[in-house]
Amino acid sequence: MSLAEARRAQGEAVLAALRAEAAKWGVDLGGLSWEIARFDSQRDPSSGEEALLARWSLGDRRGQMTLRADGHVFAECDLLVDHPKKPAFWIEAVTAWGVLPLLKSEPRLVEKPT
Repeated sequence: MSLAEARRAQGEAVLAALRAEAAKWGVDLGGLSWEIARFDSQRDPSSGEEALLARWSLGDRRGQMTLRADGHVFAECDLLVDHPKKPAFWIEAVTAWGVLPLLKSEPRLVEKPT
């Protein structure tokens, strides 16, 4: 079994968190799926264990996820949309991080130039 197959359930849960966070801001990331990811692995510099890296391209949006052997995850996907309640900001991306099942997620804001 490949590392991507072994970590699929964990990755799918993280993708669901990213899609849910994006939906809060009116963005549908329905195309963000495990099947279209490109996978790679790297050695975690602190533990020496193998971490899975997944990357996506959804038109002009990019996403990436790191699944560490110890269960910690970090993921993000570009949104690049106006913030609906803060007109001086864009929502650059949504992020999700933590250890399943207790993931946290939030938008990453960027102030618009004046």
